[in-house]
Amino acid sequence: MLRPKIQAGLAKLLKVPIERVIVEANEPERSTHFGKWLCVPICDPRPRHALKIDQNFARIRGKEKLGPFVTNLTSDIEKACGVKPENMIVTADHRGGRAEFRAGCINAEFCMAREPAEELVRQLATDSSYLLTQAQLRTYLAESDLHLVKPVGLRLMDQELLDKILEQVKKKLVKGNVKRIVGVGVGDLGTIAVDVSGDCSKIPPIVMTKIVGAALPDYPGLSIAEIKEFPEECSFNYTIDVISSSQLSVEDKTVRISDASSFMKDLNCPEFMENFNAIMEESKLRVEVTDMVPTSSRGLSQLEFHLQWDKPANATPEDLLDGVCFIYNGSQLLQVLDYRASISEQEIHDGELTKEKSWMGRSINRAIQHSGDDVTSTGGQHRIAMDLDAFPLSVTDLYFVMASSGGEGDGPRDLSAFRNTRVEIHDVVLGRMLTEYKIPTGDKAQARVMCKLSRDPDHNKWVVHGLGIPSEGSVRDYAPIRSLLADRQAGYLRWQRRKHLVVIRVLWKKRRMTEGATNEFALLCKRVLGLPLLAFQCLVKLF
Repeated sequence: MLRPKIQAGLAKLLKVPIERVIVEANEPERSTHFGKWLCVPICDPRPRHALKIDQNFARIRGKEKLGPFVTNLTSDIEKACGVKPENMIVTADHRGGRAEFRAGCINAEFCMAREPAEELVRQLATDSSYLLTQAQLRTYLAESDLHLVKPVGLRLMDQELLDKILEQVKKKLVKGNVKRIVGVGVGDLGTIAVDVSGDCSKIPPIVMTKIVGAALPDYPGLSIAEIKEFPEECSFNYTIDVISSSQLSVEDKTVRISDASSFMKDLNCPEFMENFNAIMEESKLRVEVTDMVPTSSRGLSQLEFHLQWDKPANATPEDLLDGVCFIYNGSQLLQVLDYRASISEQEIHDGELTKEKSWMGRSINRAIQHSGDDVTSTGGQHRIAMDLDAFPLSVTDLYFVMASSGGEGDGPRDLSAFRNTRVEIHDVVLGRMLTEYKIPTGDKAQARVMCKLSRDPDHNKWVVHGLGIPSEGSVRDYAPIRSLLADRQAGYLRWQRRKHLVVIRVLWKKRRMTEGATNEFALLCKRVLGLPLLAFQCLVKLF
């Protein structure tokens, strides 16, 4: 439970998305001579929620009315969210609702996992939802509110609750001293950690269950896993995926460059740990964090793209897809890499074969390799491994495409029969997945452009773009796919046509150009260069 807190704290302090921060716990040292933590994992898989219905309880009082009401309410909830509520109890509530109801309002309590319960809350707030338009008890539900119990992970960080548990733990310990207690949690999961002396006896799980259950009577479904021992100190490794960018600061009107060097400066400054501990305190986590090893960085160059799919039912040996990589220099296709590349070298490119193109193809083949077919009884995958630093500088874009056989022979005509079609991007050095892109099941396209890897011209860094563009074409006919990608790459040609006009406007605005002629063409150029920005952009798009 400590790991997600550290992950969220680093993301907040460094102002990066949390998915770019990876935190992993090291294997703890087992020496507990000076002290140890007794860690109690706690889970509330089916929290108990309360549905407050602002209707007179007298309308359903009595066995003949209450029984059918509970049955109908259970059925409506199950149809709305797909999960049957458990242990439903319907009682009269005299504390809420309309005061004129002497019998009180209707209060229905039940156990259900949080995600489907949140779906019920959304439906009760939406006039067109199933609960308010088709449910048997829609007239009741129209005047109701569902109160979700506070996640147990948040409750475990309440110091008053922890002090109450600590007092009971001290009474149950046979020997040893209790130093302190800490609670951490996320959602309906949490951990209570008790800091005790090294010779402290273990607490039986059944005893701990009773202590926690008594402190949290509103959580009848709590479960406690095996209590484990950990040393007083533990260490974590963290990795931050940095995407180079520049941002304009609103406060001081300066441009802040966000790259590996700026992150290194932030992470290694003396105030970083002080600020990080302050964030941990804000999350009610009383721990002291220190940095043990100076932060270092490396460029991301060794990547593997895994293009994967699950076979359809009653699949034949011909039910295969192919992962293909199209490699471009601006608008020019340099190379196509598919399953045949693992068997023999191939040269698929724009224009006639020249000595320069042949040399370029060999350079590209040294930087990128295709695994060929890797097929099992349930699915298959193609792996495309690459070293980004080894690509020629002229390579600007790589497109990754999933293509069918196009219906030749007994092979599939399109992607509709395949399930869970996806591309995963892996960091080879760390051996972990960076991101993935999926396409919907039942896709009728013959091929789909999954994603693109582009070289950022401003920072000379590589950036991944998820696409998911359907296309005609197949393994045996790349022409439609090449046509689609050529249209996307045409922007490079357009820039070549527009570049000089844009540069002249910049020089004009910076007052690095002066008027040297008064003829009609010079006056026209002056008017064009002086256009408002939006008007100038519209004009440039015509080129």
